[in-house]
Amino acid sequence: GVNRKIIGSNFFIMVGPQNDPAGVTGMTPTAALQQIKTLGEQGNAIWVSRADASGTNTKEIALWKAAGINYTQISTETSWFKSTGQGMTATLLVANELGGYTLSDTASYLTNTKNGNIQMKIVVQATQDLLNVYSVIVDNPLNANLTQTHFAASMLFVYWLTANAGQNVLATYGTSTFGAPLFAPFVPLVSTGSNATLLSWIQSYAYIPSNATECPSTYRYDAGSLYANNWDTP
Repeated sequence: GVNRKIIGSNFFIMVGPQNDPAGVTGMTPTAALQQIKTLGEQGNAIWVSRADASGTNTKEIALWKAAGINYTQISTETSWFKSTGQGMTATLLVANELGGYTLSDTASYLTNTKNGNIQMKIVVQATQDLLNVYSVIVDNPLNANLTQTHFAASMLFVYWLTANAGQNVLATYGTSTFGAPLFAPFVPLVSTGSNATLLSWIQSYAYIPSNATECPSTYRYDAGSLYANNWDTP
């Protein structure tokens, strides 16, 4: 891929039963996972994992590692660690049925809550460790395996996503349904520095290399004015 652009962000969330039997509400993600593991091994808590190699599952594995816990090892402890191998909605339904905890994206949790599919609550949210960054990447037309790519049309889409029109869609998406937007648009954030803390988190987590740029020069191709802004200078 070429011409990567960050377009927005939100946060993963940890959700669990309304009565929060593990008592993890308000904890850091790593402390919550450590407590859930301890109580799980005592028969007092359940964790449900997507275990499907998705982005959410990858984040979960990283959180377990940050907590000093081997994901591969605990995934064999089936008395308290349940693997679904399925998508987010299916995993939320299993967690809800078992009275367990899981990691979710915000949109899936809100949608399933609004539809009455689950009766869970958010126990951990909006910390740096739960940051979720969204980017758009164009197929590289010089890659012999991508002969069907539509480079010019793809670039138009990227320009739209990063222009006011696309960023305004992100800024308001979900508001009419959930009362709050599901995404924070990136371009206004980086151009104005309106939230220095969130911007530093995104730069540390998603810039390549860390704190350098959205897209190194070697991965830019026929980008036109896409990287004309000062924050895109390598």
